[in-house]
Amino acid sequence: MISKNVSDDLFQVGTRRDRRKAIDVVIRWVESIRDAEERYMDNVPENLSGSENYEIAEQAVSILDEVITMLYEVYP
Repeated sequence: MISKNVSDDLFQVGTRRDRRKAIDVVIRWVESIRDAEERYMDNVPENLSGSENYEIAEQAVSILDEVITMLYEVYP
């Protein structure tokens, strides 16, 4: 859940510095989601590593990695 202060801060993006700060927050959230998916994959038993849920998690990690890379490129 997003705390009120954090969500309010995200909408205060009037300056470039504020926008960078907001992007940093978003990157941390996306990294957190990616890390959770990786933990899920690490805990899936070997015999289920080819399951549909595992493949979905694997695809999510791949896409989230791409998103993180793109977000870092917004303000190099």
